[in-house]
Amino acid sequence: MSLLHDNPFCLRIGIKYSICPAGMYSVAYGRFAAAVSAAGNLGVVGSAFMSSNELRQEIRLVQRNTDRPFGVDILFTGAPGTDTASSDYTREVQAHVETAFEEWVLAAY
Repeated sequence: MSLLHDNPFCLRIGIKYSICPAGMYSVAYGRFAAAVSAAGNLGVVGSAFMSSNELRQEIRLVQRNTDRPFGVDILFTGAPGTDTASSDYTREVQAHVETAFEEWVLAAY
């Protein structure tokens, strides 16, 4: 199987190459994701340490710069506990998921 669009992943997602960079904190912003997607890959916006409003702005930047599919990397790690940091993190993840759905992002993972 090649990296080109003849594999099931590429066909299903609608991309040319099966290259999908990680949502790297401080690198994977909207401009990067748009460029990766425009080149035929699956660009990814990293949501770590962003507010839901900042994430929405980055998603919309991608949407303005390409009509190609892209995704959002959301850190779905467990934050057990009842302390403020745990509950704040859980709310942040929920807000990121809601934002991705509201903005019609192809893939949130």
